[in-house]
Amino acid sequence: MISYSECNKALLSQAIAKGSVDRELPELEAIHDNLIESHFKYGEEEIKGNQSVFFRILLSCIADADHTNTAVNYHKHAKTIPLRPAERLEQLDRRVADLQLKGADDERNALRNEMYHACRDVDIDSGISSCDSPVGSGKTTAVMAHLLAQAEKRGLRRFFVVLPFTNIIKQSVKTYRDMLVLPGENADEVVAELHHRADFESEDTRYLTALWRAPIIVTTAVAFFETLASNSTATLRRLHKLPGSAIFVD
Repeated sequence: MISYSECNKALLSQAIAKGSVDRELPELEAIHDNLIESHFKYGEEEIKGNQSVFFRILLSCIADADHTNTAVNYHKHAKTIPLRPAERLEQLDRRVADLQLKGADDERNALRNEMYHACRDVDIDSGISSCDSPVGSGKTTAVMAHLLAQAEKRGLRRFFVVLPFTNIIKQSVKTYRDMLVLPGENADEVVAELHHRADFESEDTRYLTALWRAPIIVTTAVAFFETLASNSTATLRRLHKLPGSAIFVD
């Protein structure tokens, strides 16, 4: 619990820091103008949506740019893997069809096949949709087919699959890596497994996962929602990867 005196000290420190920045800013601007020939003038812009979220994403961009620039300088910057939704959906279709041929010709498999095609082909324009499907209905692959179809339609760049337990995450990650990884790709780089018990084969894989740079990220609700509210640089710097994504919360 923070005491009244500690709160006052924190506010005083903030006021001192603000005053110091305000005093130094004109001199820093003059130095910048002398170094950079081009001068940019920005008009007034209206922030649409939640102002707090806007500034947090802006801070995320700045923090990530700073850290990434340093990583590039020391040759420690990992590449970003593209989503390629049309190719992955085509491969997923083939894998699911193969499983149908190998499986038993019964009502359960017929219903799974119907579920898969219904999710893949449904035409949805809304920002939020739901899938009321029981366990054992093939939801893992059916919902992924829907996400890939939506990504192709909307030009998305990545998916977040938010699951409640680490054992379910491991099962889903194995399925996604078996079915979605294209020839020549590293499975760990395409489907990222992000939770406290995750193992990584290399530093590059950990880098892609921790910064949300993989095209498909499977994580826990705690890890996902803590990022949205975090104030630490290491976590906040990945927040700007969220726009342009589809989020599946199970």
